[in-house]
Amino acid sequence: MAGHLKLSQTLINIIRHHHKRYDGKGYPSRIRGKDIPLETRIVSIADVYDAVTSDRQYPRRYSEVDALALMK
Repeated sequence: MAGHLKLSQTLINIIRHHHKRYDGKGYPSRIRGKDIPLETRIVSIADVYDAVTSDRQYPRRYSEVDALALMK
């Protein structure tokens, strides 16, 4: 479907893999570590940081220090 939208491969990679985790957990595939496209890893880091430091449905908002510790 992404091909019909004429998206760049970079955007397709971000969309396809943005729920991947570096340890291989997540979905939709079992790729992990450096097999996850670099652009996806960068966007994922920003997304997690934003998610845990923003007022959302999460149990609590993390401080910057706690968020970075969680992400490590």
